[in-house]
Amino acid sequence: MLFFKLDASSAYIVPETEASIVAYAVYLEVDPDTSNKFDWLSDVIAKIDPSISIPRRFGHSHHLTIGVYKNIDLDKITEALAYSLSLFSAIDIIIPSIGCFPGTSSVLFAAPLPTKAMIEFHELYHGLVGTQHGSLPHYCPGTWFPHITIASGMTSRQVGDALSMIAEDWHPIEGSLNTAKVVSLTPTEVMWSNGFRCDVQS
Repeated sequence: MLFFKLDASSAYIVPETEASIVAYAVYLEVDPDTSNKFDWLSDVIAKIDPSISIPRRFGHSHHLTIGVYKNIDLDKITEALAYSLSLFSAIDIIIPSIGCFPGTSSVLFAAPLPTKAMIEFHELYHGLVGTQHGSLPHYCPGTWFPHITIASGMTSRQVGDALSMIAEDWHPIEGSLNTAKVVSLTPTEVMWSNGFRCDVQS
């Protein structure tokens, strides 16, 4: 059985035995308008307890993680991402609900519908990277659970308070994933960034 805990420096959930050595992540960032829609969720969390971990506190944008690594071959990873991005337009997302990874350090997340384009991009990327440069298993095809972290390191009471407050004004969020990034987690640093198809980023 795998036990998970929060790597507080990065706001990622990783297997407990590997939490201290996770160093890199690959994620798909939401577009600016969609990010603004997520900001009100972060504001709700801040009202409950300003010390609760939210992605923006660690320098992360709102995003969908597709790979987490102990170490990386940056050239191999970026080559796989660049090719995958060249075949896709920005991926539309619909988020009808929120959920929780429960525990002593719970995570609140937004749950996007796993669309065909989302799954195909994820599988293509991992197929190109190959197992020799593989991500931690729970981010690989077949075991990946798409989610966008809203907050982490929460107590059960805080989760209950957050769900109650969010439910009062909740509406499904629609938007897109428009940028891929490779980030170093300790400290947070963007190592590579690019857009889908012709939406090239610096």
